[in-house]
Amino acid sequence: MLNMGIVLGTSFVMIVLVSLTVVILIAGRVLNNLDPNTARRRTLITGFTLTVWLAFQGILALQGFYIDLPEHPTRLSVALGPGFIAILLSVFAVRRGSMLVRALPLDWLTYLHTIRLPIEIVLLGLYINEMIPRVMTFEGWNYDILVGITAPVVGYLVFSSQRWPRRFGLIWNWISLALLINVVTIGLLSAPTPLQQIAFDQPNQAVNFFPYNWLVTFIVPIVFVNHILSIKRLLEPEASTVYLQSSRSPTNP
Repeated sequence: MLNMGIVLGTSFVMIVLVSLTVVILIAGRVLNNLDPNTARRRTLITGFTLTVWLAFQGILALQGFYIDLPEHPTRLSVALGPGFIAILLSVFAVRRGSMLVRALPLDWLTYLHTIRLPIEIVLLGLYINEMIPRVMTFEGWNYDILVGITAPVVGYLVFSSQRWPRRFGLIWNWISLALLINVVTIGLLSAPTPLQQIAFDQPNQAVNFFPYNWLVTFIVPIVFVNHILSIKRLLEPEASTVYLQSSRSPTNP
């Protein structure tokens, strides 16, 4: 009989690796539209940087760096700091109307959110294994699974086929961002840190261990930044786009 812990851990690693691959492909597409001459080199640098970051965080978790957070609360900054900075940059440093925003492939950015469906299934398994509280699952206060279910529908109908107006994509991004903030807040308030306010009987301890620490050090930042940049792009006039037709693969020049 398969060990549930191994199944959950392996599944989550695969989700992260797929997410990493898609993020690199999207970055390559954007960089190619911005400057084809340097796109390959800059895409490789982006992929290398993200891979090193994941490896670094994985090693820290395997060595038990995040286990005693109540006694070492400053270690939270190592996990949350870079992602928080990336979010701040996407909010304040990336301007609406910039070439970067106009080069974003909204269809593929939306499809990326499909990963939130299998992540929610893993979270349910972690709850059953008493690694997170019930409130962090779709049986509790976490409705993020709806984003994962609807992402491919919105990506296709709004951006790929353009059968639905873009305002649906904008509304969907705002709602999805609110759901993300909701589950992140629940996760922070239920984790065994000085910030804990709920779920003392079964706290959110999974994120202190490998590979689930990647949830807060990689997955949450990329989907948060994804929403911010997508919203900025959707607030721009449709005619200002500079990215390639959505029917083309992100690997195509």
